[in-house]
Amino acid sequence: MEEKKANVSSKLVLFNKEDNKFLLLRRKITGEWGFAGGTRNINETLQDTLIREVSEEIGSDIQFTVIDSPIYAKRRIHKTVGEFVKITYLAIYESGNIKLSNEHEKYNWVNADEILKNKKYKMWVKENIKKAQERLNQMKYLDGWKRCQADFENYKKQQAESQKDIIKYSTENIVTQILPVLDNFQSAVEHIPEDQKDEAWVQGIMHIQKQLKTVLTDNGVEEIKVKTRDDFNPEIHEAIKSDSNTQMHSNDSNGIKIEKIILKGYKIGDKTIRPARVITK
Repeated sequence: MEEKKANVSSKLVLFNKEDNKFLLLRRKITGEWGFAGGTRNINETLQDTLIREVSEEIGSDIQFTVIDSPIYAKRRIHKTVGEFVKITYLAIYESGNIKLSNEHEKYNWVNADEILKNKKYKMWVKENIKKAQERLNQMKYLDGWKRCQADFENYKKQQAESQKDIIKYSTENIVTQILPVLDNFQSAVEHIPEDQKDEAWVQGIMHIQKQLKTVLTDNGVEEIKVKTRDDFNPEIHEAIKSDSNTQMHSNDSNGIKIEKIILKGYKIGDKTIRPARVITK
């Protein structure tokens, strides 16, 4: 019921980002400059009113984006129409050629400074332009803040990835230094006589060996599983010729089988830290 008591007029301040200017229209009857827009019909939303009025007054092919909340709203009493409310929206011009209706005789794209300084423009027009400028500045600062936030988030992601790489490379470096020590412990344990394996010093050696393996496991290091009769894989195996005990350089691994494991191999994830050294046949 309240909508019927007061007329609601919605206006559109159309802003062109490319030349930083606002669209002004001059009415035929009064000669006054203003904006596109008009009175809302019953059961019509304000945005529907804007779309209809813009289409009628400056052409149906004009494309624009309306900023959600109004930039200006004022309730007034008019001597002929009674109580009415003026609501102004800001919109960003996107495309389209202006085709004036019979209601207006001329249009101009004008920058804010010229509008605010020129006496031919009414005070309510200047008030709307001031509000539009404030909203545009807010949008600019908000866009700048969003860009800074996005840049900061990207920076944090890059730093996190960089930190992962640092940790990864540090782990690989430590692992490559630990592995020879673990190999020596393994070799020592294998050569302990059977009658001495229950001795305290032997148990001490085996405990240290277990601790080293735990350190490697905790850092994501896994032993490369390999057994005799497995197919040779140059990505995880390093082949030694059984006849000359020299490294085999051939890339042709078809039909080659593993005869004996000389040295265990290790990996972190999918990356081979040290290939398993094997004898092939």
